Amino acid sequence: MSSRNILLLSVLLMGYLYWSLAQPMTVYEMLCTLRQAVDNPNECKFGFFTNICQKLECWKGPGEECGDNMSAYIRYGQCASGLICCNGECKGCINGICNSEPCHPPHSYQLRSDPHMMERRMDPLYRIFDHYTTSNWDE
Repeated sequence: MSSRNILLLSVLLMGYLYWSLAQPMTVYEMLCTLRQAVDNPNECKFGFFTNICQKLECWKGPGEECGDNMSAYIRYGQCASGLICCNGECKGCINGICNSEPCHPPHSYQLRSDPHMMERRMDPLYRIFDHYTTSNWDE
């Protein structure tokens, strides 16, 4: 390959890189390009709306997956009016369909006394050094 061809290829590559980096695209715009619009809004059980991507989307019903922040709205959708999104699932009642499980938002920390904390499986050796254990040593 001659030096002229290498120079031409370098200029073309630099021009393409400059052009592609000059195109502003946010995370939301990237997520919107991946999201499919609803083909037939009449198939939406709980109604439909125009999301922030300017695409038709179905409202989510009780027990369905949902998002609780802007990027999660785009990926998973939003709960219908009267429902709340808790831990990625729509909670509440609408049109006689209910998901009445209590909503316990996750904390940044959890205490052992929290009744909603997942049970941890610990190494048996840990029990020896565990200050809070309530089990008998004779077991």
